[in-house]
Amino acid sequence: MTTTFLKPVPGEWYFTINCRKCGLPVRFFPDENKGKVQISAEKKVKVHCPHCQAARTYHTSEMTSTQEPERKAQHT
Repeated sequence: MTTTFLKPVPGEWYFTINCRKCGLPVRFFPDENKGKVQISAEKKVKVHCPHCQAARTYHTSEMTSTQEPERKAQHT
């Protein structure tokens, strides 16, 4: 399976990897369980990094579930 970067929505949960080339986080799939269920299957996923354009294959053991922070309101 090949995935691409998702534009994060504040408050939503995503499966995330850290790019092996640039080290930045890449959110690639929504986590409907909101971090409450760990991935138990040993699978591989090909992920394209939107930051450095690297395409690498990652094991499920390298994935974490993260919540996109809420954005603070800007005062004018």
